[in-house]
Amino acid sequence: MTPPPGTSTFPTLRTPSGALPADAPVWNPQRPSAMPHHRYRPAHDRVALPLTDRAWPSRRLGRAPLWVPVDLRDGNQALAEPMDTARKRRFFDLLVAMGFKEIEVGYPSASATDLPYLPIDPADIGRTYEEVIRINSQSGKGGVAHLLRTHHGLDLPQAMRPDVSRTVQHLTDGTGSELSAEELWDLFRTTYMAPAREGGLVLETWTSSETAPGLHEFVAELRSGGRAGTYRGTGNGPLSALADALGAAGVTVDILGYSEHATASGPGSPAVAYTECRVDGATAWGAGQDSSVLTASVDAVMAAVNRTGATNR
Repeated sequence: MTPPPGTSTFPTLRTPSGALPADAPVWNPQRPSAMPHHRYRPAHDRVALPLTDRAWPSRRLGRAPLWVPVDLRDGNQALAEPMDTARKRRFFDLLVAMGFKEIEVGYPSASATDLPYLPIDPADIGRTYEEVIRINSQSGKGGVAHLLRTHHGLDLPQAMRPDVSRTVQHLTDGTGSELSAEELWDLFRTTYMAPAREGGLVLETWTSSETAPGLHEFVAELRSGGRAGTYRGTGNGPLSALADALGAAGVTVDILGYSEHATASGPGSPAVAYTECRVDGATAWGAGQDSSVLTASVDAVMAAVNRTGATNR
């Protein structure tokens, strides 16, 4: 509810109203308090603080720093009982009333919505959302998925996004750096697509056919190490028949999840498929991309199977 004119939602709170510093950055016009601080002597003038052979403790702050509250960002909102929209809005209004000009806002990982958080509206500095999304060890699932969708047409399944986010965080934690959109794509392709053809179990050639209504046969030539063989499988679809063929080769595969989509409109546009597979108790996601939906799907299964590590045992 909007308070009546002349009143405040937080009547006991006094919003800072001091003069704006001449050198205040345009992106954070934080005002100091109107408190007459000149009436008070600095603590260093009132209390002797003997500091010898020390560098940074001797430094003094002559002005208040620029404050950026992070109480509404992703990590701080991953609560046992996450705030609902009304409580988050009231908290945001409180921070504004306290005089903060830069506020990090994000949707909690426990909520149904997942979008990247931004400290300011990019339009205010003549930029777009895509330009200011930063991929590092603090990135949420939404920012990673947004860049992959915007730059490469990938619409990651919701269930796959936490796994991709962990992959990004593992890399950026180790390097301490941020990833560009192209580096993010290279990481995704290397991690989730390349294992289809570079793992311990290689699908050399294959054919798939529907031998009867609702019955499919998959014939696979598989190579593992120095051994190669031809295996057949049947199922109610091409992927279930592939799983059956892998079982004949001694690799028991359960396909737990599957989705696919085109990356662009029009005939011949590449398709991307995603699968989650379980092999000997180990679970992993894989992805494939090809102008053929079936080929992309087969590659996704093989990538997931190889990523479990079961084929290397």
